[in-house]
Amino acid sequence: FVTTMCPDKQRIWQVLRCLVCLVYFITEFAGAARIINTDYDFNTENAREILRLSKAAEMVNYMQPRMDPCDDFYRYACGNWQDINPARFSDGKTGLFNELKNAYNRRVVRWMRKPKRTSESDMDRKVKYFFESCMNKADLRKNYRQKLVSVLEEFGGMPALKGPLWEADKFDWLEVVAVILRKYGKQIILGADVFADLTNNEVNRLYLGQLDKLVTPRAAEYYVVLAVARQMEMHTVLGMSMQVASKTAMEIVDFERRLAEGKIDADRGFGMEDKTQLTLLEVMTDNYKPTINFTHYVNVWLGYPYVLPVYVYVESYINNLRRVIEETPKEIVANYIMWELLQDFRMEVNDSDDKHRNKCVDRTKRFFVKYLDHVIYQQLFTQNQKIFAELRMLWFELKNAFGELLKSEVNNWMSVVTRDKALEKLSAMSMEINSYEQENFEQQYDVLVISTDSYFDNVVNILELQGRSYRLRLLESPKLDVGEILSFTPAYAAEYNRVLIPVSFLQPHFLWDHAYPSTVKYSTMGFVIAHEMAHGFDDIARKYDARGNLNNWWDRTSTEEFSKRKECLRQQYSGYRYNSRKLPIINAQDENIADNVGLRIAYNAFQHWIRQHSDNSTTMQHERLPNINLSPQQLFFLSLGQVWCTDVNRNWREIIIATDVHPPEEVRVIGMLSNFDEFGKEFDCKPNARMIPKRKCVVY
Repeated sequence: FVTTMCPDKQRIWQVLRCLVCLVYFITEFAGAARIINTDYDFNTENAREILRLSKAAEMVNYMQPRMDPCDDFYRYACGNWQDINPARFSDGKTGLFNELKNAYNRRVVRWMRKPKRTSESDMDRKVKYFFESCMNKADLRKNYRQKLVSVLEEFGGMPALKGPLWEADKFDWLEVVAVILRKYGKQIILGADVFADLTNNEVNRLYLGQLDKLVTPRAAEYYVVLAVARQMEMHTVLGMSMQVASKTAMEIVDFERRLAEGKIDADRGFGMEDKTQLTLLEVMTDNYKPTINFTHYVNVWLGYPYVLPVYVYVESYINNLRRVIEETPKEIVANYIMWELLQDFRMEVNDSDDKHRNKCVDRTKRFFVKYLDHVIYQQLFTQNQKIFAELRMLWFELKNAFGELLKSEVNNWMSVVTRDKALEKLSAMSMEINSYEQENFEQQYDVLVISTDSYFDNVVNILELQGRSYRLRLLESPKLDVGEILSFTPAYAAEYNRVLIPVSFLQPHFLWDHAYPSTVKYSTMGFVIAHEMAHGFDDIARKYDARGNLNNWWDRTSTEEFSKRKECLRQQYSGYRYNSRKLPIINAQDENIADNVGLRIAYNAFQHWIRQHSDNSTTMQHERLPNINLSPQQLFFLSLGQVWCTDVNRNWREIIIATDVHPPEEVRVIGMLSNFDEFGKEFDCKPNARMIPKRKCVVY
């Protein structure tokens, strides 16, 4: 419709439109700052002020400020997140760490698409050539199905494809998985891991048994989704009829589910000392022959007789595996092995360009994750060295805060000897950024041949190199190798007493920036690091000593007192509800311990910083954000809560509950803040408020 306005009203309308545009610009600026090339100078006064405005606007956007923070702090801090960042089925869930991953991927894509220069290293070219070959849909379409089948034929073929031509009498499942492990370094059905010895981390040992990647059979919805997905993939990728694809998919998914029934899931809270037993290969072979000849399996894999001690890894898994193999027709076992073999070779050629690019980024990261982390680290270090200096300073502040906490009277339940050992371990604990500065990539990948026009051959060459490298690990000294698993979130490595920081964690404007209040630094980056630091003293890692060896230094009395505090958390968290039902009672409380202790460490470090700077009015004024009427302490809790703002697609909620040892994010926020007296004091909560339980759980 058409309307007219008087001049004054028109001017008012123009002003309102400008204000709307300004608000939109401010709220989008932080997001844009994370995406655009960070060569832009954010160190000017105007840029810093806009970053502060944008951070404040972003935080307000996610909040439901009318919600009483003493009633439901998660809804108060994150109530609007799901409307702004809804999770699609393909996403599973949205949250800060997903945003970090997406931003990291954008950096990787920009680097891989930069014009090639003569000054580039061979390693640069190999990674970029691989990505280019993956993006080359025309090449992927050439004889794609025939190439996949040729991989299968090398190992005897897939019964579902060959039909009556498949020779069951020649199939030996253990021989096949051993040969695949030798050639491609890929573990199927049987785990064969090389890690540092539990009690002597200066030598590597072989761990045989459980395949950790298998998903708990309690995740029933996961296996339903998996069966449907595999049916469609077998039909479209391998050309099976829908009838054959449906039957095959159902059989191999059921086989995988039955394999997983022997697993010890992480939520049972078992440490490695409960899941392993040092023995000899010949003893394992005697115990499980003729179904599982471990001696033959390892000798085929390595190519020579192996006589050193090995670890049985989860005996219940091996017992279950023997039973499942004996009860399952060979055709189903073979179909499962062949389908698993194909996963590194498969690349859907009919996806949209965006979806295909994202898959190529993920595939490139899987094969070259260390090198890409190294490249992005160099970029970030060049662009902003301050954040690395800040990180080192923050680490020492958090260690000091944890040390003071351990010495405080709240931890008088620990014996003097045990507390001294804890302080010794904390003092020895180190932090490392996964920069891979010491890696000799040119030497590692010297023999690798990569071309721009043959993705399939590139994958074969990469996997063969991985297979050779994996075999050699038993002859090498132990080396911390986290790879893609820990590319987006910090972690604590008990066997090295070290906190590992991924490069993606240091991208500017996400967790912290110099323009933001220091409050935000302690409540985001500080809390996440403190959480990992606290893992060194959870129920599993506390049994490792200062050098990272399994060597239980806890006396009986301190152990009993620790168990009481763990049980308090177990009962408390099982009382929370998610997705309209109570959370299951689980024995593992390591993540809840780390959350609750990490909060205390980070907050104490922040309060120490406040005391040091309280006389500086300019500094303290900087601790407030525009348009957010909260004290620095209240802002700490708001910022901490928003680290965990999340939306989970409803189709994935039950699967996540069954598979994730972490509680749902909203429970994490409510649980740890409910146990922290300072939270209630800062928000002036009444004693009967929901966030103020009568019984609080405190570990350290």
